Amino acid sequence: MTFATIVTIVCAVILGATATALKPQQELNAKVFKLKNIVQVFGLTAENDKEVEAYFSEEGGKDGKFVVRVIKDIDGNEVEMNELELKSLDLYKQEKAPAATRRYPYFLMFESAADKAADKPAGIVLPTQDFGLWSVCYGYLSLDTDAETIKGIVYYDQKETPGLGAEIEQEYWKDSFVGKKIVDANGALLAPKASKDAAIAKDSPNHYISVSGATFTMDGIDKGLVNTLKFYEKVIEHYRGGNK
Repeated sequence: MTFATIVTIVCAVILGATATALKPQQELNAKVFKLKNIVQVFGLTAENDKEVEAYFSEEGGKDGKFVVRVIKDIDGNEVEMNELELKSLDLYKQEKAPAATRRYPYFLMFESAADKAADKPAGIVLPTQDFGLWSVCYGYLSLDTDAETIKGIVYYDQKETPGLGAEIEQEYWKDSFVGKKIVDANGALLAPKASKDAAIAKDSPNHYISVSGATFTMDGIDKGLVNTLKFYEKVIEHYRGGNK
């Protein structure tokens, strides 16, 4: 065995051991990153990871507010999932799986322990995802107390083209969703759609601003929002009108 071969083997062993040692921390970082985005899209504030995680604890955040994760099956029954199952869950892909195995996680924000006990959330966050041009765009849609008005949106994982599809991470684009509705004039569920017309995007309750040159990404966002309302229709209907 040559010296070069020995060095190669030793380096491979060291790199493998390092990757294995770092994996738990990387997975924790990824989990906390998602939690940060949920806290953000709810409009809550946290100065560090500890404060982020506190919102999801039994004690709640420093401001007395709570974020609760709920998981339902296709029939609306609450179910349990472990962290590994949640990590591998893909809303889009699972639609090809048997209906009985599908799971739909979402988040509720309560402004006090009393509201939490009474199931009176001040906001709902629903996962949303679909294919853009280059990647699946993973995000969260935040609804206000009435479960009809959009409070915010965030895409935390996407690999779209910088300056084009990747503009979905910019504040001006996210702001175009705030105050929009997920219902039409008759109260039927209706996902908001992208519009290239700035006046329509500003004045229509069911449109947001499209990114010029990012047609495939916008189409993916639109489809993802349609699916989100379909997947979570029972949740939305349960809370519509302001904490039924």
